[in-house]
Amino acid sequence: MRAPTTFKLVRGIHQETPVPQAAHLCGWQHRVAVVIDSHRLDLADMYFDSALLLRFLVAIDDAIGATSRHIQVIAPQSQQPLELLSFAALQDFYLDIPEQDRDLPEDIFWFNDVETIGGGYAEKWYAGGGPPIYHDSFTFSVFSKRDLFPAMAALAANISTYAHARFLGSHEGQTSF
Repeated sequence: MRAPTTFKLVRGIHQETPVPQAAHLCGWQHRVAVVIDSHRLDLADMYFDSALLLRFLVAIDDAIGATSRHIQVIAPQSQQPLELLSFAALQDFYLDIPEQDRDLPEDIFWFNDVETIGGGYAEKWYAGGGPPIYHDSFTFSVFSKRDLFPAMAALAANISTYAHARFLGSHEGQTSF
């Protein structure tokens, strides 16, 4: 029987949180992170639940009010960056590569008709342990002017209806950075 993927949400930052320069330059005062555990009880190796991440990215897209997006991924075989413009293209990218080669997008930028309204960044804590809340996780952080946490918390509370996942709770970090 397949064990659920476990995940947490983080609102704000911690001492260990990498804050990109763009967050300061663009005035993105809010951060929400989806922390997807890299291990499932029924698997010996790490597991990246790309379907779970996609659910959150689509919800972020709606909550942030984007009219377009720019997604950068790294092609597993060539190790070259690829640029994608939709989450359907990201889903196709994941479906075209073996499950064990799937990884977080490097970054995503959301735009409205006037400006860049948010930036998402991979935090690959699975590669080096990480602090307790992020330990051994595929973490994707989104910085924006709009507080996206309420929309993400609502999705997390009902995620079992969409995906084979279990929400372990949310954590509050510093809200100013």
